[in-house]
Amino acid sequence: ILDGVNRAKACSKLGIRPWYEAFKGTEEEALSFVLSQNLRRRHLTAGQKAMLALELEKEFAEQGRAAMAEGGKNKGKGRSIKNDRAKPWEKTSAGRAAFMVGVSRTYVIRAKGLCKRHPGLADSVRSGVLNLDDAAKALAIGRSDPGVYEDLLEGTITIKEARVAAKKVA
Repeated sequence: ILDGVNRAKACSKLGIRPWYEAFKGTEEEALSFVLSQNLRRRHLTAGQKAMLALELEKEFAEQGRAAMAEGGKNKGKGRSIKNDRAKPWEKTSAGRAAFMVGVSRTYVIRAKGLCKRHPGLADSVRSGVLNLDDAAKALAIGRSDPGVYEDLLEGTITIKEARVAAKKVA
């Protein structure tokens, strides 16, 4: 079930026979459909979308590694036409993931850096407590006042309150 899992469960509980329609398309088209349906309903911030894109990027990177390994077996048989006609955002796993969730590749790269260097802040962006831009501001605040930084990560104060508190300390 690509869309409507909860409706199917509700039908089952009520004894109603649900109606299904077979999806006709590739695995990537199915993923794109699921993402479009869920992103539209969930009202995620750009930072949350970038964090989601990171998960997709991992999958796309793995697919790329597998394709390259497979391509190496056919050495000397020429380049793939599909790669020659790829749109700019399709040429990297980060670009593909960014395009699918509706954010820029740069935003995905920023989110990736945040996850590597500051997992606590990344979790705050993922949960919607901070947006990606505010996470960068939070890093600057954290350097001047670690206590305010912790409050910000916990969501007990806003970025504006944290900036005011950090200025008082400085």
